[in-house]
Amino acid sequence: MADITFAQIEAGLVTRIDAQLPYLEQCYSYAGELDAIDPIIAPAAFVLFDGLRVDGASVKGRQCTASFSVLVVGDSYVGGSLPRTDTYGAYSLVQAVITAVDDHALGITDFAGCTLTGVDQVRVDKLRAIYRVRFDAFIEITR
Repeated sequence: MADITFAQIEAGLVTRIDAQLPYLEQCYSYAGELDAIDPIIAPAAFVLFDGLRVDGASVKGRQCTASFSVLVVGDSYVGGSLPRTDTYGAYSLVQAVITAVDDHALGITDFAGCTLTGVDQVRVDKLRAIYRVRFDAFIEITR
């Protein structure tokens, strides 16, 4: 089995999300402060590499968990009587990202896919709602 890098997984996430959610205005990898993206045009998704944890070692190499986040930016419906679930609402975008990514091989040979680990609220204001959808990927780094 060839080494799978976190850069490959990150690129695979961007490609998969962009293909499955063609209505996104912005979809790319990002490693910085969210406030630096100006302007953020919803709906949008930004893929971040969160880090790498070594889980164990073997004769062949190290088993690792690579963690990724997808920041999902959707329309905020603060003050509405019910949460909106249309295409551009944040709830719908979170679900669409989970459906597109969870347990999908992302076009990478010998890759089992990413596993959903959680969803957190980042920020909600009158215009935008931002959620962080977290995934882990299990990879082996050979010696």
